[in-house]
Amino acid sequence: MLSKNSLALAIYPTDWAAENFAVDHAGVVRLVDMENIVLVNQTMLAVLRTPGWDRFYTSDNYGCPHNECFSFSIPSLCSHAMTDHNYHAVCGSLLSPSPYSSNLLHSIPQEVVARQTLLPRLLD
Repeated sequence: MLSKNSLALAIYPTDWAAENFAVDHAGVVRLVDMENIVLVNQTMLAVLRTPGWDRFYTSDNYGCPHNECFSFSIPSLCSHAMTDHNYHAVCGSLLSPSPYSSNLLHSIPQEVVARQTLLPRLLD
C-alpha cells in the first residue's frame, strides 16, 4: 500500500527505526513518524518516460559494502516506478540479524521455520 495505491503515489520511508511504528488495539501496525520520506508521483514517471522508469529498481545498500548500514539512492527511487525499497528496508532494518537491524525475528519459532524453510536465509 505504501508504493502501490490508487493515487499512484509511492511512499518510501527513509527512517525505519522501530520507534517509528505503533501497533493499535486491533493489532494493525502503523507508521507514526513520517518526517523522513521520499514521495514519488508514479503517474508523472509514466508521462515523462525517463530512461529506465519502467524497470524494477533493486535496493543494494549502496555505500555499505559490508551490509553494515541502511542506505538508499533518492535519484533511483524517484526515477523508477517500481522498487523493492520498502521490502528491503523493513527486512534489513527491522527483521534481519544485520548489524543495523532491530532484529525483531531473532528467535523465530521452530514451527514457523519448519513451514517457511527459506525464511532464515532470506533474512540473512
